[in-house]
Amino acid sequence: MNSFTFSYPTKVYFGEGSAAQAFRTELRKKGKTVLLAYGGGSVKKNGVYDEVKALLKQADKTIIDLSLIHISEPTRLGMISYAVFCLKKKKKIKKQKKTNKK
Repeated sequence: MNSFTFSYPTKVYFGEGSAAQAFRTELRKKGKTVLLAYGGGSVKKNGVYDEVKALLKQADKTIIDLSLIHISEPTRLGMISYAVFCLKKKKKIKKQKKTNKK
């Protein structure tokens, strides 16, 4: 793989009309094509998808849709399993240290 540097700075706009303000301010600094990545149905149900897509079209951007993005969220059981694993590992390390001291 070729070497590269990746930077992902974040600026957040809040409040009524902030999406339009953000798009006017930020999009003119960027390229022609926008990757619109989103999860499932809620972004379409609440109207955000349509608003963002309309703003991108107004800015004359080429839109590439990437849907069904899922963020991996650990379940409570997974977190408990991880905690138990850490505790077992800690106990094992303590036993090894005691054995090595003898």
